[in-house]
Amino acid sequence: MSAAVEFETLSLESAGEHVTIVRLNRPDASNALNTQMGKDLVRCFEDVALDPKSLRCIVLTGAGEKAFCAGGDLKERRGMTDEAWTRQHVIFERMVRALIDCPVPIIGAVNGAAYGGGCEIAGCCDFLYAAETARFALTEVTLGIMPGGGGTQTLPRAVGERRAKELILTGKPFTAAQAHGWGLAWFEQKRSASGEISFVEHMIMDDHSGDTRDSVAFSELHGSAIADVDGDGIPDFVVGKRFWSHLDDYYDPDPYGPAVLYWYKTVRNKKAPGGAEMVPQMIHNWSGAGSDVVAKDLNGDGAIDIVTATRSGTYIFWGRSGAAKNAR
Repeated sequence: MSAAVEFETLSLESAGEHVTIVRLNRPDASNALNTQMGKDLVRCFEDVALDPKSLRCIVLTGAGEKAFCAGGDLKERRGMTDEAWTRQHVIFERMVRALIDCPVPIIGAVNGAAYGGGCEIAGCCDFLYAAETARFALTEVTLGIMPGGGGTQTLPRAVGERRAKELILTGKPFTAAQAHGWGLAWFEQKRSASGEISFVEHMIMDDHSGDTRDSVAFSELHGSAIADVDGDGIPDFVVGKRFWSHLDDYYDPDPYGPAVLYWYKTVRNKKAPGGAEMVPQMIHNWSGAGSDVVAKDLNGDGAIDIVTATRSGTYIFWGRSGAAKNAR
């Protein structure tokens, strides 16, 4: 893909020999998705599929700070006949396939609103990075229609079926911080006979409102670390729920519960996805976690210690050798 290629609704910028930035470039219309943008995205990403050259990564973002993409251009749609709308929808379907089938990884950089079709474009990306101002929503239901650009398929894969149903059937916006707290997954590496590497996602936690310990729900995780907590030679996950960060937020299954610090014990299980089962274990039901968690043998006794900092203080949990229990 060459930055010299011109599109009416896209701008391309080279960020080095192997990276191109593609911007949805209708800032005066909040980068709304119109017929021409659909055609431009089809042409742009199908060209990459046919000849990626030396391209190794595409960053897809929106021009300006207001919106990544505000969704379909309703001003254009109001003047359409049924036949014109049908032709436009075919273009949008082909656009979604071009994004999903792109052989080069796409990183979505979401700034501002990603509503309707904009949320669906974001959902086609391989990775998403969102600014604090980012807002996502599949708002089609508020217009009496359903998402038609793949959102009913990509959103459940990202946040789980139950959460996706809630978002699709209510049209309720959600933030990057909320989406961040909805899942924990690990990616199993696979190698083909030719040595090609691929990864398979295995969900550890979606909305574990039913997984509780000491009457505290394991949910809305924040800081995390990887360490062999129990000394069995298998890495475990240490995660935490931030101190009162989701008060009055009913996306959290336990919004009024105290912060909690816990770890997922990795247990080999041939019947589990990827051959491993993640079993939640409580560390402490009040300290919680900030943006960072450190899991390391600090005093050299052979046991993993855990450090976490929140607005209520900084805590060290000294690991007891041969046990998964910790003491502050």
